[in-house]
Amino acid sequence: MIRVGHIFLIQDEKVFLLQKPRRGWFVAPGGKSEFGESVLETAVREFYEETHLCVENPKLRAISTMRVHNELLDTHVEWMLYTFMATKATGESLSENHEGQLSWHDLQDAIELPMAEGDRLLFKQLVSHDQLIMATFDYDQEYQLLGAHLTIADTDGSFEKGVCNER
Repeated sequence: MIRVGHIFLIQDEKVFLLQKPRRGWFVAPGGKSEFGESVLETAVREFYEETHLCVENPKLRAISTMRVHNELLDTHVEWMLYTFMATKATGESLSENHEGQLSWHDLQDAIELPMAEGDRLLFKQLVSHDQLIMATFDYDQEYQLLGAHLTIADTDGSFEKGVCNER
C-alpha cells in the first residue's frame, strides 16, 4: 500500500493547485511518504518541495482509500490518501516545478477544472463543511471512476455507522 499526503491551501476564496501535464488534471500539491515519516510530515514536506510554501496549522480533513484495478493485467494497486487543508502559508510560491504548473483558482470555479472524478467528489465535500471524511474510490487502469463511497463524520468527529459489522 502506498501512503500519500497532500494539502489544499485555501486563502481569500481561492485554492492553490498543481496541474499535472500527463492528463492535464488539477490536484492538491503532495506526494508519497518516505520511510519513517508520518502522513502529516509527508504532506507538509511534499507541499513545500512542490510549492516552496510552508503551510501553517494543516488540518486533516479526509482519509481515502484509492484502488486502481487493471483488469488486463489482473492487478490491483491500493493507495491511502490523507487530505489536509490549510488557510495560511509563508514563503514565495513557485509557478511551476518538475510536477507541473502551480496556480491559484477561484474556489467556486475550481470544481469545474479537469481532475479525477473522485477528487471532484471529495473536493465538493471538503469545501462545503468542516467534518472529517472517510472515502473509498475505485478506478480502472485508465483512472475512470468505477465507484465511490464517502462517509462524513458527525460534528463531534464520530461516525454514525461505527466501524464494526455483525458477521
